[in-house]
Amino acid sequence: MLKKVKLLLAGLSVLFAVMPAFAADTEGRIIGGSAAADGAYPFMVAILDTSKGSSELSQQFCGGTLIASQWVVTAAHCLEDYLTDFSKLRVLAGTNTLSSSTSGTNYTVRVSAVYSHENYNSVTFDSDIALLKLNTAIPLSPISRISSSGNTGFTVGTLATVTGWGSTVYPVNPHTYPTDLMEVDVPVVANSVCDDVPEYNGLNDNMLCAGYAEGGKDSCQGDSGGPLFVQESSGYALIGIVSNGYMCAQPNYYGVYTKVANYKSWIDSKMSSGSSGGGDSSDNGGGGGGGCSASKDGSPLAFILMLSAAGIYFIVRRKGA
Repeated sequence: MLKKVKLLLAGLSVLFAVMPAFAADTEGRIIGGSAAADGAYPFMVAILDTSKGSSELSQQFCGGTLIASQWVVTAAHCLEDYLTDFSKLRVLAGTNTLSSSTSGTNYTVRVSAVYSHENYNSVTFDSDIALLKLNTAIPLSPISRISSSGNTGFTVGTLATVTGWGSTVYPVNPHTYPTDLMEVDVPVVANSVCDDVPEYNGLNDNMLCAGYAEGGKDSCQGDSGGPLFVQESSGYALIGIVSNGYMCAQPNYYGVYTKVANYKSWIDSKMSSGSSGGGDSSDNGGGGGGGCSASKDGSPLAFILMLSAAGIYFIVRRKGA
């Protein structure tokens, strides 16, 4: 799945050629989107690591979706560093703003259990899904429905919404992360179209793609784990989880999402056993190393040079830190 660029100088020349295009998007958006209205998506949560600075903006590294008062679904790759010790994790809900001065009704809750899918593979991103059980219930409305097999709630061409606090441009740097929650609408694309480039060789039915052939609208680093959802008469249906992609918002490279319909029974099973089991626990999913996650530190040039020295892998997890 990962395409290694063999020639360092050739890779650098391509990167420097496209850097102006990355830098051109400076409007403070999830790349091509806009700020979400306050209270529009009460199921949207930020996942924080309290060891990463003193502000919620610096602590946020992934998103998630409230699917029940004590349960959040997110991406497995977000939690690779927290499977055995999740004491630093917090879930922030009830606000669109990542700020230490956030006012209004918001909730910062500890995590009591982490469940990463047993078949998660960090090279292919297969089964990139995980659950967080919260220490206390959050009195907000969870997402209306989780897409299930045979009742997915979408078809190719369906316009879906993705939300997050991820980078607003690519390459990322500390100044491209918004304080306010962003949203963008992207159409669902057939996997065969998405997979028609060598970098994406190997997508399977556990994944779905969304975006535009011309690029310009996409999720990016820091949006990982957040929801891809569609509006229904009764509310919103969760159809995907932000997983990975080739850079961000580039032509012919779509965002890749975990298809939650394939994991509805797994979610139900974990929630059932977790609700009755009690106590702290974690399931460590399998898989090898690999992938690349851009952090909220460093300049775009430093990030490029780091990738170049490592062989330049561009299929990136959309995790913020």
